[in-house]
Amino acid sequence: MKLNPLNQFAYYDLGVIYIGSGQAAAAAVALQKSLLIAPNYFPAIYNLAFIDSSAQPTEAITLYTQAANLKTASTANRAKAFANLGVL
Repeated sequence: MKLNPLNQFAYYDLGVIYIGSGQAAAAAVALQKSLLIAPNYFPAIYNLAFIDSSAQPTEAITLYTQAANLKTASTANRAKAFANLGVL
């Protein structure tokens, strides 16, 4: 089997695993790699904003705004991003 280093989903999934295990820094790196491959990938943007929301609220606001304005994201996902903007 050949591995694909340009698989945004693999990096995203790795980021989610890191989030679940409390490894925020490693999660951020994995999510950023996902976004290098696919800059408009809503789930990676949203989860990166989630990580940043307490320690770096300004960056989180920027990311949630980006996620909320993605026309390719579902209405429900965009609404979640707008809701989190309201909280911040």
